[in-house]
Amino acid sequence: MVEGEKSIKEGLDMAKFILYSAEFEILQDAAKRKIKTIKVSSEAMKTISTVETPPGIIAAAKIKKWKLSDIITKKDPVILVLVGIQDPGNLGTLIRAVDAANAAGIIVSKGTVDPFNPKVVRGTMGSFFRVPVVRSSDIKSELAFLKNKKFRLVGTSLDSKDAHWDADLKGPIAIIIGNESSGLPEEIIDMCDEKVKIPILGNAESLNAAMAGTVLIYESLRQRMKNA
Repeated sequence: MVEGEKSIKEGLDMAKFILYSAEFEILQDAAKRKIKTIKVSSEAMKTISTVETPPGIIAAAKIKKWKLSDIITKKDPVILVLVGIQDPGNLGTLIRAVDAANAAGIIVSKGTVDPFNPKVVRGTMGSFFRVPVVRSSDIKSELAFLKNKKFRLVGTSLDSKDAHWDADLKGPIAIIIGNESSGLPEEIIDMCDEKVKIPILGNAESLNAAMAGTVLIYESLRQRMKNA
């Protein structure tokens, strides 16, 4: 379910039908593409919507199933791997960051929030339709596959002595971010070629998963642009 005209516009080609309680320009585009539109009352829209103030337009979109092979074909790809991320806001923000940095895509482990959760989709601000998100039922097998394809696995760990800016984040890499409260499981950390931490100079205990992932993605981008 996709809420709001901007997000629907980004994924209009994937829309199966659209519900609306007010007039929007995008309805004309939907009609040209022969996408079914259904007018509903404001009361019905409030019932259907997942937000406190409904945007007045909601689409049901087809789910695209991505495969790992879809995201390893870029030159020197950066892949974000999320293990046990449970907050939909964090996942939505990370999808948007991957899109902004032109990274290759995301792999989400079993136990990570559903990437098709309406809050996740809304948080991506349309990036959802551009970023490949692969759902994995066996994240260790996926990581082993990446290592076999010459990807370096870079995990986050508060126990590391190495700051993220000291790590080599160029070339094919998979940046691994763990659960908001417990971090990465030991068996995943053991698979990593490099473990890094983002230095905390103030009194905050840590950064949230969305911020940590974004910092690492952009550090990788900075290093690549510097050496281009």
